[in-house]
Amino acid sequence: MPKRTIGLVSFTARPGKNRKQHFAKLDNVDGFDLLYVFKAWAEEADPKKLSDYQRGRYLKISAVEATGRYVVATVEAGNFGEDGVTLDAETHEVEHHRTATMAPTIPTRLLFFVPPGAETGVFVIERVGNSTSIRPVLRAFREYLTRTFSTFAFSDETVLETDAWVEGAELLEVRAVAYDIPTDIKDGLDAQPTATGRLQQTLLPDKGSKFLPKALLKGLRKGDITASSFIAFNDDVDIDETFVKVARDGREKMFSVERERVPAIRVLIADDHEDRPTTPEFVDAAVTEVREYFEEVGLTWTEQWKLTPWDDEAAKTLPVDLAAKASVGII
Repeated sequence: MPKRTIGLVSFTARPGKNRKQHFAKLDNVDGFDLLYVFKAWAEEADPKKLSDYQRGRYLKISAVEATGRYVVATVEAGNFGEDGVTLDAETHEVEHHRTATMAPTIPTRLLFFVPPGAETGVFVIERVGNSTSIRPVLRAFREYLTRTFSTFAFSDETVLETDAWVEGAELLEVRAVAYDIPTDIKDGLDAQPTATGRLQQTLLPDKGSKFLPKALLKGLRKGDITASSFIAFNDDVDIDETFVKVARDGREKMFSVERERVPAIRVLIADDHEDRPTTPEFVDAAVTEVREYFEEVGLTWTEQWKLTPWDDEAAKTLPVDLAAKASVGII
C-alpha cells in the first residue's frame, strides 16, 4: 500500500464588490449553509462532469457521509483510454483484460468542515503517494457555487498554517527514501537488474542529544537544504521523498516534505505498506489538523462542532433543486 498524507485547503466566499475586505459567513450565504449545499451537491455530482475525457481521467464521488459540522466524500479516481491487463503481483498471471473505457480506481477522501458562523471553511484532502484526485472536485464545486450564487466570489487556497505547528517544534529525525531500487541479482547469463524494494536512510541526533538543529528543519521546509546534501546514497540513486519527524507539546508528527511546492508540508497518516486508514481514522486525523488550524488563527475550538448530530431538516433547505440540475447535466 502506498503512503497516505493529508493537507488543508481553506475556503471563503466574498459578497458584492468589496471582495477584498469582506467575507461572508459560510453557514449563511444568501441564507443557505454551504455545508449542506456541499453534501447535496456531492451526492448528485455527475461522474461525466467530474471526469476528464480528453486526458483519460475518471472521477466519481462514490460515498458521502455527514456528522456535526463536517461532510466526508469518498472519491474514486483512475486513468482510462488504453487497453491493458491487470496482473497479480504475486503470481504474475493475468487476472482480467481491460478495455479503453475501463478505469482501475483508487479511493481517496475529502472532508469539508464549516464551524457555525465562520467566514472560513476547511477542506482536508487525502493524497495517495504524491498525487491527489480531489482538486477537480473542489474546482467543480466552486464553479457550481459561482453559478448558483452569482453575486459571490468563491476561492480556495492551500493552507500553509500547518507550518505554524512546526514553528515551535523540535526536529527528531530526517528520513530520505528512494523507491524501486535496481539490484543486479545474478541468475544466469541473461540476468537483468530488477527493482527489489525501497531504500531509506535516517538522520538522528548525536548520542546525548534529543533533537536535531532547528536550522535544519527550517532549511528543509524552505527548500534551502535538501536531504541529498547530508544523506548520501550511491551516485545512481536519487532521493524520491523526504520525511521529517517533529515533536511539540508532548505530541509527535511525521510530515512529508513536498518537492513540487515548497514549503507545503503534508501530514503522514499511513506509511508505505501500512493499511489504508479507515474513514473514522481519516476523520480523526483530519479533524485534529482542522482544530489546530482554527486555534492557530485565533478561533476557540469546541468538540460540539464534531459531535453535534446532523440537522436533516436544515439540509432540506437548499438554494436549488440539485437533483433536477444533475439530471440535465449542469452539475
